[in-house]
Amino acid sequence: MPTKREFLTHLTRDELLALVARFELPVSDRRVRDQLIDAIVQARSADLSEVLLGYPRDRLKELCRKLGLDDHGKEKAPLLDRLLGKTTTAAVEAQGAPSFDKAPPGPKPKATDKVNGRVADELNGSVASRPNGKRANGHTGAHAAELLALEWAA
Repeated sequence: MPTKREFLTHLTRDELLALVARFELPVSDRRVRDQLIDAIVQARSADLSEVLLGYPRDRLKELCRKLGLDDHGKEKAPLLDRLLGKTTTAAVEAQGAPSFDKAPPGPKPKATDKVNGRVADELNGSVASRPNGKRANGHTGAHAAELLALEWAA
């Protein structure tokens, strides 16, 4: 993760001047780049995340490359996370953190098994729809099969 000072050294003078003006920071000489950087680094109120949201994606990718960070991706959010040193959900998943999106698959029930009063064929989605297009539980299509499978896993 780059430090605030390292990040600011890669900004243009105009970008630094915009930051100083945005956060109303006192600078003795606005022509000196190092004074602009020092003022922004010392300011606790200078939150770079809200300013970076206004930058175009290509500029964020360029800053990532200059700082030696991964610049891949089509969305701005992961680029911002890399520049600000935040961990993204993709990085957490890559480290082996468990994902809670779906329940692990369980054994398939036999046709004679009953779960919560439903026959296993119903749970497997092979039950015919009613004339109104809804299944026995009031839901339609694949959503019904998914809900039934979740009820069976519980």
